[in-house]
Amino acid sequence: MRIARNCLPAYVAFIITAVGGLFASEPLTLENVVPSGRNRPDEPFRDEFSLPAAVQFLDSAALSW
Repeated sequence: MRIARNCLPAYVAFIITAVGGLFASEPLTLENVVPSGRNRPDEPFRDEFSLPAAVQFLDSAALSW
């Protein structure tokens, strides 16, 4: 099966969202979301990728939009 390159970001976002629910301790809702704040150019990077942290950030950003 060949995946179209222009659809790859959508597939990745879907997988991250679907898998993220497995790691969540409490469902994120409009009542308990904490806004992530503005992105800063001097913001530190993580040493390694964290799927739960990525899902938490994306969910928080989507609910705070």
